[in-house]
Amino acid sequence: MARLLGNRWTNFRKYGITKATGVNALLLVLNKILETNKSFRELQIGRFLEPLKKVRLTNESIKRYGRGWDSYLGLANAIIGKLNNENEVKLELYPTRD
Repeated sequence: MARLLGNRWTNFRKYGITKATGVNALLLVLNKILETNKSFRELQIGRFLEPLKKVRLTNESIKRYGRGWDSYLGLANAIIGKLNNENEVKLELYPTRD
């Protein structure tokens, strides 16, 4: 159990990626990846997603995006920004309500 709680994908007490904001943001990112019409092989998906290791996904860092739809878009855009900074294939950001 202690080993699982050290992992950001299973430690829901510290990391918010498995909560609604995190899951919905990741689905939005997946949607943008699929919109590229490139296969995972063409994208070299493992290398493409490598920048995700640099995204802060603690509950505290996710809280700053707020709640609801705006938080999903905010976190998705932050993730897309990291991916775009380190990959040749650029994903389109989601429009936000300002």
